[in-house]
Amino acid sequence: MSQCDIPICNILARFRGFNVRITLEDGTVVTGELLGVSNCVVGVLQPDTVSPFTGPELALIPCTEIRFAVVEGVPPGVGFDFDNGNDDESPESS
Repeated sequence: MSQCDIPICNILARFRGFNVRITLEDGTVVTGELLGVSNCVVGVLQPDTVSPFTGPELALIPCTEIRFAVVEGVPPGVGFDFDNGNDDESPESS
């Protein structure tokens, strides 16, 4: 995994394997399993669609296009210290 100069992508990279909901600058919403982040591109495996049936699809999203993201199912105790200027993980409780 390579680092990116866009903070949201560096944070997302920590949640590989989690389900995410990413909203793009144009309002498009992409949901699925976060496969990873590489070279400032996020990979999301989108589930099958029923109508029309497409099967699973791989969405490749440039980090520059992400407005915001939601990570689903984050366990208690996972947090970040946003005040210290770096993006090291820190537990919310000791």
